Amino acid sequence: MPRPLACDLSAFDGAQRARYSALRAELGARRVGAREVADGYEFSYPANPETILEVAEFVTLERRCCPFLDFSVAIAAGATDVRLIISGDAEVKEFVRGQLA
Repeated sequence: MPRPLACDLSAFDGAQRARYSALRAELGARRVGAREVADGYEFSYPANPETILEVAEFVTLERRCCPFLDFSVAIAAGATDVRLIISGDAEVKEFVRGQLA
């Protein structure tokens, strides 16, 4: 059964919404790369402990308001970056592309 493609910011209370906005801004500023992948987009960030925790916190919050997105976080052995892959079907990919604009 297809999941509805609609964000629900009412899933957050005031403090969570403020934190979500702050994380989006912080991670946007720290992003060192972005590329299209077959079913979504891959974003790269420095693999320092603070950024890794922020990526995990972002995914935790994003899942609440956008449950139609699939997430994968990867850190390869010896890598200097953490990769966040946001994916789904063609509609999801278009949605993520729109968020990048």
